[in-house]
Amino acid sequence: VGYDTTSPNNYNCVPGAGGNGLQCNIDGNNNYYAGGGGGGNHVLSGYNGAAGGLGGGGAGGGTNVITAGTDGTTNTGGGGGGSSGDNVGSGNASASGAGGSGIVMIAYQIPPIAIVATGGTISNVTIGGTNYRVHTFTSSGTFSVTSGSTTSASMLVVAGGGSGGLRGAGGRS
Repeated sequence: VGYDTTSPNNYNCVPGAGGNGLQCNIDGNNNYYAGGGGGGNHVLSGYNGAAGGLGGGGAGGGTNVITAGTDGTTNTGGGGGGSSGDNVGSGNASASGAGGSGIVMIAYQIPPIAIVATGGTISNVTIGGTNYRVHTFTSSGTFSVTSGSTTSASMLVVAGGGSGGLRGAGGRS
């Protein structure tokens, strides 16, 4: 998210909100993942940064009191919010937010399929009248089928989100 640079000294623009991520119902919770971080406010004193997008995006920093961009939400892959600053060239800038960590989920139908697997945090959910077993990984791990087999499984793989940028990083430095 940047700001308008059509005017040579156009520093007084409102930061943009982070984009919404993708909604997924693999674990029965219908969550959003990978939302964008909101832009930080650069010069407009007294204004907050923009909101992060659905899916864990962090809010941008503001200039009412110079505040840092917020981190993306853990286990969503949401982007960090952009930093803020009080005026051009002052060097008074806040930190940008870190991106949220990622997540991996593997789901397969239970019974009648006879499969035994290990790895991650295991839960059973019912979606639309069908029962599933879900393996959720929020850190490094191994998914291992120890017996049986299946011809169908669903996976959600979300990488960690990116950090927010320094004030004005989206357009003008």
